[in-house]
Amino acid sequence: MILVDQALTLVTSTVRPPPWSAAVATPLQEVVGRVLAEDVHADVDLPPFSRSTMDGFAVRASDTQTVGARLRVVGESAAGRPFAGSIDAGCAVSIFTGAVLPADTDAVIQVERTSREGEYVVCGVPLRVGQNVSKRGEDATAGAVLVPRGALLTTGHVGLLASVGAIAPRCLPAPRVAILATGTELVDVAATPALGQIRESNGAALAALVERTGARVVCRRRLPDDRDVIRAGTAEALATADVVLLSGGSSVGDYDFTPEVLADLGVVTHFDRIALKPGKPTIFGTRERDDGDQRIVFGVPGNPISAFTVFHLFVKPALVRRFGVVIPGRARLPAVLDAPVKRVEEREQALPAVLTLREDGLHARFSGWHGSGDVTCVARANGFVFVPAGTGAAAAGERVFALPLDAGGPDVFDFLFRDA
Repeated sequence: MILVDQALTLVTSTVRPPPWSAAVATPLQEVVGRVLAEDVHADVDLPPFSRSTMDGFAVRASDTQTVGARLRVVGESAAGRPFAGSIDAGCAVSIFTGAVLPADTDAVIQVERTSREGEYVVCGVPLRVGQNVSKRGEDATAGAVLVPRGALLTTGHVGLLASVGAIAPRCLPAPRVAILATGTELVDVAATPALGQIRESNGAALAALVERTGARVVCRRRLPDDRDVIRAGTAEALATADVVLLSGGSSVGDYDFTPEVLADLGVVTHFDRIALKPGKPTIFGTRERDDGDQRIVFGVPGNPISAFTVFHLFVKPALVRRFGVVIPGRARLPAVLDAPVKRVEEREQALPAVLTLREDGLHARFSGWHGSGDVTCVARANGFVFVPAGTGAAAAGERVFALPLDAGGPDVFDFLFRDA
């Protein structure tokens, strides 16, 4: 068996992003969480013209050095409707936030610092050159690199890309995922199970988890416990997807065919047991492609909580690496245990938990279960609490680590995947 941290290190060090040549033009509304595959340059100066940052009057700063200076208002500059013409000394132009600064003016006096006397404005304060003005090109000049290749795009980049017309930048593609649920006892979720049958819930749960990361489910199938059928289904999945998730069949029973099927198909297994409860019979493997890319395979336990846990701890980091994101460490936050939890000798526990943020920090309480097939405890949980292996019990008040169930996209991983 391999330790949890060792398993995660193997996953994140083995999984590679796709080559830059695989980059695709990505609509602006889909770029968040994607890695940019090209430099994005400014096609114009930013801002493209000198503009006012206030409502007020565009003036020559030299005309305001005497408090109470009276300037004649000769026009108006509004957003999208610039003032046309030149400004003589002793004159001003009414201006609004974002409007073009008229020629021959070099400062803006806030309307609150003025009073009006007919066609004149009275200046209540002296100004310096450039005051309340955003100068052309002060953010970036045309041709400058605004976002470099390799940047993880966030919501903060969207407006910047739009401002320079980068409406479909080339990004590394979202991972394509195939989900294969194995088990003769499984029936469709819309069916009424007969004696000995259960509805196939892992496929739906895993698909939802995959899509929350921004990855795409390209294949989802239910397969009986038949070696040849599982082999054919897995071969097809490996041909069409970047990541293959096999649910069930990863243990050592007579009908657990996943290990031998993967070996038959040339998948190199990096580990097949983790010192984790739930999730011990987890398989992680890869198959190299002739073009230098790779296929990633996980055999996750068939028990719903085990599959849910393994996804968050290992599959999600693998998907994020396929996006091209670097993961600095294990996802965990310090927390206080609110109630005792019995330890498991030789295995760390990752338990569904209710996490509460209080004045003294994060608190965690095991949500309770009747084994790793109890899907009700996941519905009650908003995170995991990690209990180290050992004997006896982890006491209430003990310092442990926890993992919130995040909102999903790769943009959250910079926060979550760091050493606590």
